[in-house]
Amino acid sequence: MLYLLKKNTLPFSIPPIFKIFGSLWKWQKMRESRGWEIHYVGVKENDILLCAATLQSLQVYRGYKLFMALRGFLVDYHNEELLRFFIQNVKAYVNDNKCLYMKIDPYISYQPHDIDGNAMPNGKKEDGLIALFEEYGFVHQGFRTYHDDEFEPRWISVLNTANTTEEEILKNMHSMTKRNIAFTKKNNIEVCTLERDQLSILDDVIRETGGRKNFHSQNLAYYTSMYDCFKEHFEAKAAYIYFPTYITKTEGEVLNLSAQIDKLEIACAQNPDAKKKTNQLKDLKRQQEVLKKRLCEAAELQREHGDTLYLAAAMFLKYDSEILYLFGGSYEKFHQFKGSYAIQWDMIKECINRKIPRYNFYGISGNFHEDAEDYGVYLFKKGFHADVVELLGDFIYIADPKQYKQYQMLRKIKHKILRR
Repeated sequence: MLYLLKKNTLPFSIPPIFKIFGSLWKWQKMRESRGWEIHYVGVKENDILLCAATLQSLQVYRGYKLFMALRGFLVDYHNEELLRFFIQNVKAYVNDNKCLYMKIDPYISYQPHDIDGNAMPNGKKEDGLIALFEEYGFVHQGFRTYHDDEFEPRWISVLNTANTTEEEILKNMHSMTKRNIAFTKKNNIEVCTLERDQLSILDDVIRETGGRKNFHSQNLAYYTSMYDCFKEHFEAKAAYIYFPTYITKTEGEVLNLSAQIDKLEIACAQNPDAKKKTNQLKDLKRQQEVLKKRLCEAAELQREHGDTLYLAAAMFLKYDSEILYLFGGSYEKFHQFKGSYAIQWDMIKECINRKIPRYNFYGISGNFHEDAEDYGVYLFKKGFHADVVELLGDFIYIADPKQYKQYQMLRKIKHKILRR
């Protein structure tokens, strides 16, 4: 017999399939600290947990509440009997708790796409699942192909790292991405894990990137809260140059080229018509000039910033099922050092070495035209040969249409006043 389990704490025993429930609980604890109320619900049969969800609620209007089920339910969405039972009972539960409206965005693919964002010709669409939710009064919010701060990304970019090697992953990458990763190796661009008292490095990078690319950035308190809440699952990374090592290595390369140039100059003097050696000599001299220029730049940057120069930073959540890249940024004036590529490759290698099956680059807009606002972000992730995943989308259930209409009207008035 199925019945709804309502608890104020996590279920006592969670089957392996619901390991991610612990992750969701941590997200909820963060929201709870900001005034949200957390509700844990699930369905049990013979003391076996069949499905579960964490619901967050916040009073928004005259005691009425907004309910949210971030990334949907932990349920087999193709078990129609179970899903219908759960939706019915979740609706009854939120209605009993003075719900004004509820938002849900199931974490399930809508239809398969190729790496360029094109829908696969014979790919199955989950229109039946959309129809099922709408049957219970959940209105689908459409097939969004743009970023909206009110919703989680509907499109994500995912790299499959199951049963593969670093060499195989590199082989599939775009040539430019491979060159940039090779550049970071050759130039000793290093990657470190940021400790709690170093999170200001992440904050500074994200603030600079957000100001340049016009997106809202969080603050240091947010990153610290994430660190404290997610503990071993949280990781912040930074790419940096340590100039004593960088300069010593580059000087060694200059000396090595000088030795090669000396030999070729002698050979060319002995045989002036040897075009191949003459061209080799020109190429080596060009390389040497580039390195000498880099040494001058490095010396200037060392004088200005000290021995360590941070280039880029990013924030991740790590689980046995996936590594999730939440967001990152880099300093535009140090773009030539490719710090973001060093960080991504470092984390992808960890994914492979720990046998974690997927590396989630997370949000893209779903607009794959060159004039799209985030086209550069999409190309960056595509360069690693990440797959395009279109999620089912967002639904809104309006529990009290009359009160909701009044709430929306007052909300619009409030926003107009604040914009003045």
